[in-house]
Amino acid sequence: MKKNFFKFSLTLNIAFALLAVVFTLVFYFSSTNIVEGEAFLDFLYYVKTFFDLLAVFVGYTTIIYAFSQFDFKNGLISIGTFSVSYLISFVFLVVGSCLDNTSAFTVDFLVYVIYYSFGQSFITQMVPALLIALITYKLTRNGTQKIKSLFSWTNSIQKAMIITTLVVFGLNLVTHTGFTMLPSLISELSDYGSITADHLTAIIVSYVEIIVFYLVMQYLIYFFVYKLYHSYVISRTKDTVKENI
Repeated sequence: MKKNFFKFSLTLNIAFALLAVVFTLVFYFSSTNIVEGEAFLDFLYYVKTFFDLLAVFVGYTTIIYAFSQFDFKNGLISIGTFSVSYLISFVFLVVGSCLDNTSAFTVDFLVYVIYYSFGQSFITQMVPALLIALITYKLTRNGTQKIKSLFSWTNSIQKAMIITTLVVFGLNLVTHTGFTMLPSLISELSDYGSITADHLTAIIVSYVEIIVFYLVMQYLIYFFVYKLYHSYVISRTKDTVKENI
C-alpha cells in the first residue's frame, strides 16, 4: 500500500511540476513577443499561476495524506517526494534567470541567483511544507476518520486541511500586504498625494486573487487530491489481494 502510494504520488508531483514549467515558458515567450490583446496575456498569467500552485498544493496533499495514513517515518518520505517537485521548480528558476540575463552572466551572478532562488523557493514552498507536516502529524496521530463531506471540523484530516489552508493563506496575505501593497501605496501617496482609481482596482483584484487561489483553490485541491490518493491506494490494495489469492 505504501509503496503504491509513493510511486503514484511521485509521478503526480513530477508531472504537475513539469506542467508548471511548461506554462511558465508559454507565458514568458508570449509576454516577450508581440501578442495582440492584453486580455490574452492576463489569461495566460492566470493559467500559469493555476498550474504553479497546483504543483505546490498537490505536493502539500502528498504530505497530508502520508502523515495522516502512515507512520511518522513514511510521513518524512512524503516530504522527500515533494522535494522533487521543489527541486524542479528551483532548477528552472535558476536556469531561467541565467537565460534571461545572458548579457550580465558571470560566476558571481550565478552564485547570487542560486542563493536567491534557493532562499525564495525554500521560504515560499518548503517552510509551509514543514508546517503542514507538523500540523497534520499533531492532529492525526491519535487516529483518523473517513471523509464523508466537503467540510468537517470534527474530522481530524479535514481539520488539518482547514488549518493548513488558513495558515498558508494567512502567510501569503501578510507577505503580499507587507511587501507589495504597502510599499506601492506609500510610493503612490508620496508621488501623487492620493490613490488613483486604477491602483485601487489593482489592489482589490490582487486580494481577490489571493482569496481564490490560496483559500478556495488550495482547500479544494487538498480535498480532491486526497480522495484521489485514497481511491488509488484502496484499488491497488484490492488488486494485490486478488493477485495473491
